[in-house]
Amino acid sequence: MVIIYPVNTAFPSTRANTIQILQTANALAAAGNEVHLVTKLGEADPAIIFDYYGIIAANSLHLHFVPKPAM
Repeated sequence: MVIIYPVNTAFPSTRANTIQILQTANALAAAGNEVHLVTKLGEADPAIIFDYYGIIAANSLHLHFVPKPAM
């Protein structure tokens, strides 16, 4: 199954819900799904993000960074 998981936050973050979001996305990917986590543009290096949270990323978890819309 392909899961597109959009979130309204940037990674890494000190907000408590970001660890839950990343762990959930990683667990879904580890269970055999292809997960695309779409998030605000923040730290664009996934290795730094996963290291910050102490998570070993599943191969089928993909991070996509998008800039916030101009207003």
